[in-house]
Amino acid sequence: MKKGIKTCFVMTCLLFITLIVPHFYDAFADENLGGTLQTNGNVTTGIESTIDQTIHFSATGSGGTGVYYYRYSLISNGQASVVQPFSTKNTFDWKPTAPGTYQILLSVADSTWSKIVYKTVQVTVPKLGATLQADSGSTVQPLTTVCLTGTGSGGTGVYYYRYSLISNGQASVVQPYSTKNTFDWKPTAPGTYKIVLSVADSTWSKIVYKTVQFTVPELGAALQADSSSTVQPLTTIRLTGTGSGGTGVYYYRYSLVSNGQASVVQPFSTKNTFDWKPTAPGTYQILLSVADSRWSTIVYKTVQFTVPELGATLKTSASQTIPLANVQFDGAASGGTGIYYYRFSVVHNGVGTIVQPFGESNTCNWTATEAGTYSIVLSVADSRWTKIATKTTVVKVVPAEIKGIDVSHWQDDIDWEKVKNAGVKFAMIKAGGSDDGLYQDNYFEQNYTNAVENGLAVGAYYYGCAITENEAIAEAQHCLSILKNRSIGLYVAYDVETDRQAGAGKDQLTKSIIAFCDTIKKAGYKPMVYANVNFFTNFIDIAKLRTMGYDIWVAHYGVDAYDSIAFPARIWQSSSSGQIDGITKNTVDLDTLYFYDPNMKVAECTDNGVNIRTAAGTSASIVTKIYHCFFQVLGSQTAYSSDIETQELWYHIKLNDGTTGWISGRFVKLWNMTF
Repeated sequence: MKKGIKTCFVMTCLLFITLIVPHFYDAFADENLGGTLQTNGNVTTGIESTIDQTIHFSATGSGGTGVYYYRYSLISNGQASVVQPFSTKNTFDWKPTAPGTYQILLSVADSTWSKIVYKTVQVTVPKLGATLQADSGSTVQPLTTVCLTGTGSGGTGVYYYRYSLISNGQASVVQPYSTKNTFDWKPTAPGTYKIVLSVADSTWSKIVYKTVQFTVPELGAALQADSSSTVQPLTTIRLTGTGSGGTGVYYYRYSLVSNGQASVVQPFSTKNTFDWKPTAPGTYQILLSVADSRWSTIVYKTVQFTVPELGATLKTSASQTIPLANVQFDGAASGGTGIYYYRFSVVHNGVGTIVQPFGESNTCNWTATEAGTYSIVLSVADSRWTKIATKTTVVKVVPAEIKGIDVSHWQDDIDWEKVKNAGVKFAMIKAGGSDDGLYQDNYFEQNYTNAVENGLAVGAYYYGCAITENEAIAEAQHCLSILKNRSIGLYVAYDVETDRQAGAGKDQLTKSIIAFCDTIKKAGYKPMVYANVNFFTNFIDIAKLRTMGYDIWVAHYGVDAYDSIAFPARIWQSSSSGQIDGITKNTVDLDTLYFYDPNMKVAECTDNGVNIRTAAGTSASIVTKIYHCFFQVLGSQTAYSSDIETQELWYHIKLNDGTTGWISGRFVKLWNMTF
């Protein structure tokens, strides 16, 4: 009796363990026993089914001893129940009766009962659901057929479908319950509508709903033009109307509103375009009227155009220039009809002069011969000659040179306000040098600050001694360390004048100079080279400097004007013994900053002893001979040269001493001068 009670107790515990904590038991079992569980003939861990659909489970034991025993349990909502106890029957049929998620738990044992193995399949029985699709977008035109298709899911047996229409808050059944899942709807009037699908299955235990909304627009219209709102007279504009939201055919009418008066310019028809050509200045509205086949509503669209009066604009290539420099004026007309005619006049000191009479050319080139303020007046007429429009611009012609000084510690303390009042406009200030080791000028900081505060244009210079590229780069870097990224409105100049540099050779010294200038340029400053005429002539290859685009600051004393210098320079140092109010210790260097005509053409004579003649060609008499130098080019033409027995290009030139003549193009190199 006690043995039977004990056996019953053990079996009860085993059932509890197998149902509630199967994996806990598994840790102590023989690992050879195994099993498989098939659902409707397939091995799977989960399936989806429907209510009242029979599911067939089939189990197979393996790896065990003797007979296999099978038990099936159902787990629902966390609760387990044995639905088929242990037996040699390995199959189980189950039919779900309600939606939900279920687990079928298979327990397998062999004749030893030393181990039980488990397999689980999850069965999902979805709730009744529905989808509703339409073969159009949410915006539908009147009298357009829309096909709606409903689909039931998750239910049992046959699905039943009903369609209802909701309009203005009122619902009406438009297709009662049936197995037909489609519905065709054709709206007849504008508005917002909802189609409601109701779906039930064979159990009729639940009804689900799906809704889709449609907007049936009212009659509308769009109006487009192939131009902007500003239109020139006699320009054809095409307007295109488009009806929408209506029924059947659209009808279009165009009206013109001018000065508050409307007139029909194209009556109602199916033609949706209209071409309009304004003939006079003014503000106009084009009114489009649109109706559809019902003629129950007419909608309107308006576009406005402005036809401007005759007008003119005037642009100038320079608002400030120098004497003898060419200035180009470009006129433009608008708002007129046909061809435009332009006239250019200049007013100076109250006197007006026509410099280009009425004609079709809208450009004018003009040169002032003296400084002053000039008004340039453009007059414009069109083919009608009913009105003349004018536009004026002002050009200031300034002197071609500015007076300045260059200073260092040699001038000691400077009263910069007095210097400014003395007419000095710019100053080149010594930053430092290398002639006594690398040093900074003791007065650089003071001179820079005070010159800037008094409104002078400021440049800087560095006294160099370098004869190699590396030395020059080191000097440039020292110069930059002194400048400390200060704003330098003019140039950072390299002062070249030592005997050591004169003995380096022209080629080597020029390379050193370029190395210094390149380093300064990379730092964002504009470099230039300072030297006297002797250095530039004998020890520096000025042509290479020109090629690199570096400007020249030349020291040349004892001459009355810069014209005698043998090459164009940006700054001329004309004296080392100047007297300027505000500078009391020692004299000061005097300089002139030149603003050349930007259109001036400069060229180089590439040989020595070249003849300059009175006219183009070798038959003309010789004026003078020139050696390697720079000069201004005035013009060119072809002429016969007897020494080469052919035609060639000759240049009309002006030397710096004012001499003019002609030179063979064989001995000329043109330069793109950037002053």
